[in-house]
Amino acid sequence: MKKGISDTLINILLIEDKPSDILLIKRMLSTIVNFTIEQVARLSAGLECLEKGGIDVVIVDIVLPDGGGIEAIKKVYAAFPSIPILVLTGFPDEEMGIRAIQEGAQDYLVKGRINADALTRILRYSIERKKTREELEKLRNFESLEILSSGITCELNNLFTVILDNITSAKMYVSPESKAFNLLSTTEEVCEEARKLNNQLLTFSINLPASKDSKK
Repeated sequence: MKKGISDTLINILLIEDKPSDILLIKRMLSTIVNFTIEQVARLSAGLECLEKGGIDVVIVDIVLPDGGGIEAIKKVYAAFPSIPILVLTGFPDEEMGIRAIQEGAQDYLVKGRINADALTRILRYSIERKKTREELEKLRNFESLEILSSGITCELNNLFTVILDNITSAKMYVSPESKAFNLLSTTEEVCEEARKLNNQLLTFSINLPASKDSKK
């Protein structure tokens, strides 16, 4: 059975400098989520913690002693794009939240309007959404590579056809007993083998998505 967020350890980095907000977040998480939490008061310290690794999600206040606002979100996202970011704000400003999401945050939390259940749900969704986006990106990259591979193999087939046609035409102008005829024949055989290998690659690239679906 797949584990849910309540029985999976979540490593949280909280970048927040206000003691009352730190205590509130910890209390809400402790009632529902199996978690570890590392708390720092400055953005610079938060970036250092992320550099060490092992963080599953970041909760960052929009106002920090060494810089905040949208620039703080941009810095965290630019350095660690694979880690979900939740923005903590004391301003019920929907525009600010939307801008934060546009700059890489998964969601935003308004202080005083968030409870334990909502926080846990947002944590779960942010982590799962980030993983889904990464999987989709991998799939898009795979499909792009597949299309490129198919295109190249088709173009190579066209080139092989031209080469083989030219060899056939050239053999009509030389004596079958000549050295030139033997060289053309050898080149023709090699080109045929190369075309067979290219066709195998083309068949593999075409059938690969079907083979993935058959495993589901």
